[in-house]
Amino acid sequence: MDRRTFLGGCGVAATISLAGCGGTGETDENGSTPTDDGSTGVSTSEQTIETTSGTQPQLVGQSIATEETSCGTPDGSATVGFASGDGSVAIEGVIAANNPCHTATLSSVDYDDTSDTLTVVIGVESTNQMCEQCLGQAEYRASLGFIGGLPGRVVVEHGGTNPGAVADVMR
Repeated sequence: MDRRTFLGGCGVAATISLAGCGGTGETDENGSTPTDDGSTGVSTSEQTIETTSGTQPQLVGQSIATEETSCGTPDGSATVGFASGDGSVAIEGVIAANNPCHTATLSSVDYDDTSDTLTVVIGVESTNQMCEQCLGQAEYRASLGFIGGLPGRVVVEHGGTNPGAVADVMR
């Protein structure tokens, strides 16, 4: 959070509208406003305004694609890459499924700005097709877009048949 102090009241060059700055519009030749006691003076006020500085990452997009499905027993791992240039986090992995007729899904995506941690849970979804009966695996590639920077930590979890954390990466 960025704190900025703005001095001044209702000046002509003010770019922020402050409450109570309507006044009667009465001013003397010096730009001063009359006061209740008959004297004139320039009214100023000090006000602290909190603004977000944009330094905290904000999640703005997410996608996942299943690259390939097959029979097999994956090792339950994922890799995480950070691309500062385009503000994205890339995750590649292989998740277990009941059979090869499943695709990878983003079950949940959560960014916690307090801990600067992105937690991504990858799941599987049936394609509802006739399928070979074997343990399956789905290779996937996920991309998460950010503005304002990238998260400091990414945790990837696999749901499905073997739930649990498969990657915990610090940037």
